[in-house]
Order: sequence, then C-alpha cells, then structure tokens
Amino acid sequence: IHLSRTCHRSASSLCISDTNLYAGTDTGGVFLSTNNGTSWTAVNAGLPLNAGVYALAVSGTNLFAGIWDIDSALYRSTNSGASWTSVGGNLGLGVLALAVMDTDLFVGTRRGGVYRSTNNGTSWTHTSDGVNVSDLGVRSFAVIDTNLFAGGGYGGVFLSTNRGMGWTQVITGMPPYRQNGVACLAVIGTNLFAGTTSGVFLSTNNGTNWTSIDTGLTGTAYAFAVSGTNPFAGTAISSVFLTTDCGTRWTDVSSGLENSLVNTFVVSGTYLFAGTSKGHVWRRSLSEMIPMAPASPTLSSPLNGATSVSTVPTLVWMRPPGAISYWLEVATDGSFASGVVFSDSTLTDTSRVVNGLLNATEYYWRVARKNVDGTGPWSAVWRFTTIGQLPEQISLVAPADKQVIAGDTVRFIWRWGQPSVVRHWFELALDSTFSYKFLDSTISDSTYVVRGLLKGATFWWRVKAYNAAGWGAFREVRKFTVNLTSVDSPAGTPTEFSLSQNYPNPFNPSTTIGFGISGPGSSWVKLAVYDMLGREVAVLVNDRREAGYHEVRFDGSGLSSGVYFYRIQVRPLDFPLSGIPLTAGFGKSGTAVGVDSKSGAGVFVQTRRLLLVR
Repeated sequence: IHLSRTCHRSASSLCISDTNLYAGTDTGGVFLSTNNGTSWTAVNAGLPLNAGVYALAVSGTNLFAGIWDIDSALYRSTNSGASWTSVGGNLGLGVLALAVMDTDLFVGTRRGGVYRSTNNGTSWTHTSDGVNVSDLGVRSFAVIDTNLFAGGGYGGVFLSTNRGMGWTQVITGMPPYRQNGVACLAVIGTNLFAGTTSGVFLSTNNGTNWTSIDTGLTGTAYAFAVSGTNPFAGTAISSVFLTTDCGTRWTDVSSGLENSLVNTFVVSGTYLFAGTSKGHVWRRSLSEMIPMAPASPTLSSPLNGATSVSTVPTLVWMRPPGAISYWLEVATDGSFASGVVFSDSTLTDTSRVVNGLLNATEYYWRVARKNVDGTGPWSAVWRFTTIGQLPEQISLVAPADKQVIAGDTVRFIWRWGQPSVVRHWFELALDSTFSYKFLDSTISDSTYVVRGLLKGATFWWRVKAYNAAGWGAFREVRKFTVNLTSVDSPAGTPTEFSLSQNYPNPFNPSTTIGFGISGPGSSWVKLAVYDMLGREVAVLVNDRREAGYHEVRFDGSGLSSGVYFYRIQVRPLDFPLSGIPLTAGFGKSGTAVGVDSKSGAGVFVQTRRLLLVR
C-alpha cells in the first residue's frame, strides 16, 4: 500500500515509538504518523531548517534524530517530536547511524567515527580506537548481547566487546574491505547479517567468519528489517526481498513498490514499512509476504496422563486445516532432548500405531504439522504410561507329561501365575495342535477336575494366566493317556438314584449318559442339557422310567464347543411337577434331595458337567 508522500526527495530513516511512526527525510526533517502512515505531520520545532535526518532511535522516553550534513548533528525530543534540543556537543560532521545498548547511546558519524553517551546525549566520549573512519564513515550498528558491531563505508565490519572502548575488524570471508562497503546490519538471535556492496553475508559466530547468502537477491542491500525469524532486505533497484531459511534463498516480495531505492525499513505490528528515495513511505501486511506455517495440532488419544495403555498404542490427533503431513515423536524424556524412541516426519494420516514400547513405562509424545510453507510448532506434550507386565508362562505340575491315567477322572494342577494373576485359561484337546479342544478361561484356582474321559484316548493340555496387562503365553504342552478297562453298566436294580458321568468326555459330536432309578416301581424322569447361562438346549428324557440302569445318547452336532451341564430330576409318579426344585444343584456338579412338605415324597436332582469340543 502506498502511503502519503512525506516530503522532499527521500525518506531516509524510520523508527517506531509505541504507536507513533516517525520518518526522517533527506531535506525535510522529521514527520510523524499516528495512524500507521495514512497521514503525516511535520514535527520539526527546534531542528535546523531543511534538516537531512538519516538516523532515528528511541531510548526510553527519548527520541533522537541524527542529521548527516552539519556539526553538532544530534537532536533529542522528550515529547514525541513536538520540540527538539541539540545534544550534538562535540560530535563530528554528520550522523549516519544510531544504536541503543541498554542505557548507552552510540552515534556513527560520517568522518568522526563512533561516540558514546551514557546520559542521553548530555555528554559524549569518542570511542573509535581501531575503527576505520573512511570517507563514508560508520553507517550501521548491531547489538548481540554485550557485543557491539559497526558497519563502515569501506571499512567492513568492526566488533567491540567493551562498549566501544576498543574495536577489532571482523571480515574473514568477505571481500577486501576497501572493495566492500557495509550499508546495513541486522541481528536474529545469534545470526548477524551484513548488507554490503558485494552482497549479503551471514556470520553465526559474532563476526569471526562470514558466508555469502545472496542467492535470489539482486542489487546492493541498503536496509534490513526483521520480523520474528525472518529478515527483509531493501535494495537499490526498488526491490524488497525476504528469506525464511536464514538466507539460503531470498524471494522478491516487492510487487507494487515504486521504482526507487529502498533506504530504510521498520516493522510495526502486522506491517512492514519501507522508506524510498522518492520521499514515499510504503506499507505492506506481513502476512502477505511471510508464509504462515500451520499451527500446532491438537492431540486426541490416548488422553494426557492415561495409564494401562497398550505397548502397541494407536496415537491420534486432530486434522487441522492446511496441514499436508505430520511429524510424530515419542520419548521417555519429556524435553525430547534424549530418549526418543520413535520419530517419523512423513506421516499423512492423523493416527499412527507405535510398536515396541516397554511395559510399565511412562512415555511422552508430540506432533507437528507440515505444509508447503514449512513445519509448524510442536503440539503440547502429552504423556501416558503403558500397561504392566504380562503374566509369566505357567509351570504345569500334574499329570506328568506322557503319564498313563487309571480311571476317567483327572485332576490338573499347575503353579499360580505371576505377577498379579487373577485367573487362568485351561485347554484340553484331542490333538497336539489343539484343533479339537475344550477350554475354560474363568478358572480362579490352580487346579481343575475333568471327569468321564474317553478310555484309551490320548489328551493334550496347557494353561496360561491373565492379569491387568492381558493374557500371557502358553509355556508348555503336556499329554497323557486314559487307561479305562470297562464302562459297562452294572447289572441289577440300583439301591439309590444316580447320574453317571457322560462317556466319552470330552466328546464330539455325541456322548452317552447313564442314570440309575431305584425301586420299587417306576418314577417320572426328566434329563436335560443346559448351557453355561442355564438355558435348556436339549431334553433327553421326560417320561416314566422303570427302576434299573438306563442310558441315553446325546448328540451335540448343533452346539458350539464349550462347557455344558446335564441334570436329572426324578420324582414319584404321584408327586406334583410344581414340587420339583428346578434350580437345585444347578451350576455345578452335585446332588440335591428335596421332600414334598405335604406328602413326604422324595425328589432327586443331580447335575454333572460335560465338555463338547470341535
């Protein structure tokens, strides 16, 4: 945006004090704008007529103006330019540069070298020992911590580490100083930029060495300005250049600027102001020139401070507008200075599975998002703690491997798992690959009993444990063989009611269930099969049976593998059906006997467990 013409031939210097923008001109003194350059007012009371103001600086409440073509060429205003007082004293001819270092004020002159004042210009000390005060004098200053730099017309760059009392020329890497005038200096952190007649140079070690960094930049740089980490350079061919990579490459951002030399810059708020040799001040929004890296992402899952997180977690964050890819880091150190266990800057999705984390360990993670303009800042750092150690593998105790078992009932024993095991998973199979198996994952003991095993059959078994971290692994597999010589039903009439263990057990898909009815006479019998939830899945007998031993076949073809219960209920023929305690003995292998309160007749109920394997 072209702002109003200040006056005369050239806008030679700019500075900011709070919301006031000041422009020094080559023959018109000082002008003030309080509206970002939209309008200007001359503030020259006390200045010489047609003063050429080539340097402006603010120190506290004091505004200083340096005039280039007269002796005693420094003036001070304590009322925002409304009036000026000469504080030039014994300064040499012409002021080209001003610098403020803490409460000290430094002046660079055309031929008199460098002067310092510690009392806002009331008195001055000449501090030019070692400075080459050639025909073009000291044209620029820069400050890095306690180091003061001065740029000479054809003297190169000089460094003082004692507030100007002594100077050393620092031009290694630059052309010979007689061939290389320094027009401007700028500082970003510890980086020192120098605009010279031979191009732009950068030093990262307080001027000890210099490197040329003018790729993409044309013309001599006469002015620098800095916005954040981004320097601007104004050149003699009416161009403004910007670098966002510390000078690796410069980009022309001068579209719309008039054809004239850029003398001076200043950054104020969201604008860059440029003063040109035609007496104009121009303004442009910084956001139009500086590529805006995307803001940091918002982390989503796992929540900050989460515990018992998987050792293979999925980290999730929110997708922001304008982001193309992401950089994810995971570390055991919250500062990420060390302990980085995962780093990927090529992610295109908003989630990532991270493998290989340790149990019971605290981790920190963060995400930066990227686009064509660069990498944005890191997100907030979140932390999570992974789940504890999985259970150790279980040691089996009995039966021993390859043991031959006499009888159809086996008690399995193992050692209780560690650490903090709450239950065990037991598997019994008819093959070594456990393709046909029975399992129970609810065992809160270290022993388990299975009855009614198939005679002559070989079985394989194994156990694993569970804790808050999950299921551990199986450690070993043992096998055993059942040596059962006979399962023939006994002869004669039983003396009591009974329910035998099914045979074979486990079974696939059918098994035989035997039961005994004591005499004399007959009884009403119901034999049914139930699942683990107590739902009736099959009725095998529901009629009158004579006293004696009976068998019935159960086909489980339509059922899934697992634990089932079968229950017998026996009552006298004259015993009412409503008198049978339907829940007696259910949910475990066991026997219940009930007596009708009116007739005194008995009721027999017994339940056993069977195992269906697929």
